Amino acid sequence: MEVGAPTVLTVSVPQGKTLLTLVHQADPSGRQAMAAILERASDGTTLAVNAHSMASVMWWPSDLGVPLTTVARHLVPPHLAPPVVVHGTAVTVSVDTTAIHGAAV
Repeated sequence: MEVGAPTVLTVSVPQGKTLLTLVHQADPSGRQAMAAILERASDGTTLAVNAHSMASVMWWPSDLGVPLTTVARHLVPPHLAPPVVVHGTAVTVSVDTTAIHGAAV
């Protein structure tokens, strides 16, 4: 069984632009297009999607047992902070934490 969009385009994103921004410019309503990136790495494959557009753009069979709107809602946690856009050639980040799981400190 397959899920997804009836049409998939492979595009190149110009330097200094983001796929999400370009897709929003092409389809401000979010009903016809959705940004998605497939990243293959030696430690696994990640599919990143714009969950806000999933229910309008993707095809999802009803017999999967969970509605697509529910899946999309779970992909965007309610406590998620808005993105921070950084312009320039360098950035410095400071992190205060009590623990880092899975990393040697």
